[in-house]
Formats: sequence, structure tokens, C-alpha cells
Amino acid sequence: LLLKLYDENGKEIKSDDDAATMNDPRIIWKSPKSGPIFLKVTSLTHQGGNNQVYRLIHSIKQPTCELTTSASEFALKPGESLEIKVGIERRHGHTRTLIIQPANLPAGISCTPVIADKNRKEITLNLHATPSSSQFQGLLSIIGKEQDDWNKTFLAGKATVTTKVNNGVPSGYLDQVYRKIHHLWLTIQAKTQAKEPEEN
Repeated sequence: LLLKLYDENGKEIKSDDDAATMNDPRIIWKSPKSGPIFLKVTSLTHQGGNNQVYRLIHSIKQPTCELTTSASEFALKPGESLEIKVGIERRHGHTRTLIIQPANLPAGISCTPVIADKNRKEITLNLHATPSSSQFQGLLSIIGKEQDDWNKTFLAGKATVTTKVNNGVPSGYLDQVYRKIHHLWLTIQAKTQAKEPEEN
């Protein structure tokens, strides 16, 4: 399947035969001016026909941001620290400063929020557990909020769709039932009991 975009003079503006994480073509384009635009749906291998039906979806994209972690499960020991790297992918012209931090951390666990301006591609959160922190297993939420609009939030998670890693498919998985794991998991391990000195 092939999509082609033309201006009012018949000049081709953009085309796509598939997208990186989809089985169908997708065109993302910003119009520099008003005026008629034409879209042509065709077959790259010239095997289309009247018996083939296509569904065209059009939407106006809003500035957004994608936050990703390299793992979905994290473990921390009392008295120690844990670094969690969060990747930042801005889409459709998003440039606002973000404040990224974990939410609803268990007692004894702290983390300083990190401010990410429009040029940051990755940040590192540093979770610290006090020596007296209790054993814990539960969900971990990492949230990014726009500094100027706290109603705009983005939930971090581990991506399940990839074209960069061979996960049993040569070019990676193009689609999954869940494209992202938002329910991250945090384990605070039990405190190590000090050994009593042996009697001679």
C-alpha cells in the first residue's frame, strides 16, 4: 500500500509505503499554507483493484511527548540508591519544559524531580531508600508534567514495540496488544539482618 500527497498543482509533496511501527502507511505533514491538498491511495506493487477497500484516517496532531524506560521492573535495597533513565521523545512540535518525577513513592523512598528543557533527550531519576525503609512490592508511576500547565501529564513506561532490537522477528515487533507497559514495578528488598558474633 502506498500513500502520496500532492499540492493543488499536482506536485508530489510526500509519500510513504509503511511506517516504522505500523503495517500501514502513515504521513505526518505540516501544511505551510492554506489550500487544497490531494491524497492518493495506491499499491506499491500495482496489485490493487476494485475488490480492495481501504480506510483512511485523518487527524490533527497536537504537541505531545513520549516518556520511556529501558525496563519495567526495578529493585532497591535499604540504604542504597537506584538510577532510572527516562528517554524523552517530543512529537508534533512539543517544546515545553517538563518536570519528571515518580508519584506515590512508599515510605522511606525519596526522589528529587528533574527538570527537562526542550533540548533534553534523556534524564536520570535517582531513587534513594533510607536504611530503615520497609520491604515493599508495588506499582511505580513515573510522570512528566508540563511546567507551565500541570494538567498536561505524560506517563512513562517501557515500550514493547521496536524495530531496533531483534525480539524473535528480524526487524523487531511492529505491533503488540500493549504497545507500552505503563505499570512499572518497584521492589524494596528486606533489610539485611546483622550477624551476631560467634562465641569462642
